[in-house]
Amino acid sequence: MIPKAHFYTNDASISFLEYKSLYSFWLQHRDWYTVIYFTEPLSTKEPNWFNATFEFLGRKTEVKFEKLGLSNDASPEEKKEFLHQYVMNKMGGVWLEGNEFFFDHVERANHSIAIDKNLDITDKTPIDFATETGKALSLLNNKFIFDAIDYYSQGGKILDIGCGDKTMIQTLKNQNITTVDGWEKFKPDLLWDLNNTPLPYEDNSFDTVLALDLIEHLNRENGVALLQDLKRIARKNILLLTPLFWTDNTQNVQNSDSPYYQNLYDLHKSRWTLDDFKDWTRITDKLYYKDYFLGVWEA
Repeated sequence: MIPKAHFYTNDASISFLEYKSLYSFWLQHRDWYTVIYFTEPLSTKEPNWFNATFEFLGRKTEVKFEKLGLSNDASPEEKKEFLHQYVMNKMGGVWLEGNEFFFDHVERANHSIAIDKNLDITDKTPIDFATETGKALSLLNNKFIFDAIDYYSQGGKILDIGCGDKTMIQTLKNQNITTVDGWEKFKPDLLWDLNNTPLPYEDNSFDTVLALDLIEHLNRENGVALLQDLKRIARKNILLLTPLFWTDNTQNVQNSDSPYYQNLYDLHKSRWTLDDFKDWTRITDKLYYKDYFLGVWEA
């Protein structure tokens, strides 16, 4: 039995995240039968990664809903749910909703794989199967943001604010990077307490500024001031990542195995909400990023 995966886009539009997710999924599951369904002509929205997807994934099907018994006047949500039920009932497999699995179908698909490969599944739980099948997408928790940085920076000068142990930048294609942090142990290019603004850089002096897992470590007043200063420094854009939930992060600071052990700068001092980023564009709210704001501000 060949495992199946189904992805639906209403207007033949595929975002950067969806493209990277499908590519990552395909790399790990090349033996799966994976198909993309669309209902409208190719979207003119930019950027559109629909055609690029078929450089590796060759299966696409245009859906004619009236032939399936649903009026073309149905709403996009009605069409999506109708196709979801139709495909699952007819073919089974895994339905990819944007970038999120319907986990009950993941479990079924994994059972099919396990039976086909004669694997022992008696000691496995449903979440084990969901996790194993979604392994490629879970890699996006880190890999996607690396790709996003490369995508937005386009080889330009990068300023990494609050660089920490520099794990976020080590695998980037673009290594034209200046690092800033308040903890001497991390050996940044500029040792600077980020509670103090302005930073010692000229206006528009970096193409892209990274503020990843940063502003939650400042109180709100200092965080707002820093973001304003980063907008002064950034010539093109700022990439920002921050949690939308509260934790004081003491566990990380008190963990002797952590590179942030005894780093008081790593304590959380503020919680941020989506309302704080009305002039930013949220890149994604899928998977790991559902509880985070991952966004871009563009000059």
